Amino acid sequence: MVDTSYAGGATSKRFYFRAETISTSLPYTAGLFNTATIVAQYVRNGAAAVAITLVTQTPSGAWSSGGFVHVGAGVYRLDGPDAALLAGVDNVTFKISGIADVAWSHCTVEITGSDPRAAYSADVNVTSMAANTVTASALATDAVTEIVAAIFARVYNAKMGSLTFE
Repeated sequence: MVDTSYAGGATSKRFYFRAETISTSLPYTAGLFNTATIVAQYVRNGAAAVAITLVTQTPSGAWSSGGFVHVGAGVYRLDGPDAALLAGVDNVTFKISGIADVAWSHCTVEITGSDPRAAYSADVNVTSMAANTVTASALATDAVTEIVAAIFARVYNAKMGSLTFE
């Protein structure tokens, strides 16, 4: 199952994991201030696992490669290394382990060729549009002047010859 997707080459992404104590089925909330006992890695499909060097992070801290922190209720934040999200593979899976009696969720990220939100075409041909789709606030400040000028140039001048509209 894919948890999220990013364009190949995305940077500064945070991932969240749930940790559960196996013997009690309760969230693991020990805090993990010592990251030396945790093993974190990412696996790009078709490649060997790559270890992530963990560094101490704060719940609201700025992204830092390998940053790791307990954010509450058995949820942990990992600041994924940018190298994990490079283009060239379909997906990458982030995994955490290393504490006895603790089960960790994992995070699988789909790597796309480009950010679909960034794709657009300047040549748009709209064939229909719902009423009130374009509002006055959506128009450029000089849009009405341009529309009126275009209408009069096309209609008025064609009917009135050399006369001008005043």
